[in-house]
Amino acid sequence: HAGANDGLVWIGASDGLWQVSADGANVHRFAAANGKALPSGAATAITQDSSGALWVGIESAIVQFPPDQSQFQVYQPFELPHTA
Repeated sequence: HAGANDGLVWIGASDGLWQVSADGANVHRFAAANGKALPSGAATAITQDSSGALWVGIESAIVQFPPDQSQFQVYQPFELPHTA
């Protein structure tokens, strides 16, 4: 999980990305049903950078979620060159 500067707690789980208010009163799951979902269901790693963007590791990519929570940006991994 990553703690945001705005009092929100972000949780990466096998069923996606969750946002919980510090007091636990508000819980939101980012899922396909509400139009904002990870491209893969499981969030395996999560961190937040100094700009407030979340970086979420999923099985096949790294996903950035900006502070305005507008849209996920998916980054595919680079292929490493083979060396002899």
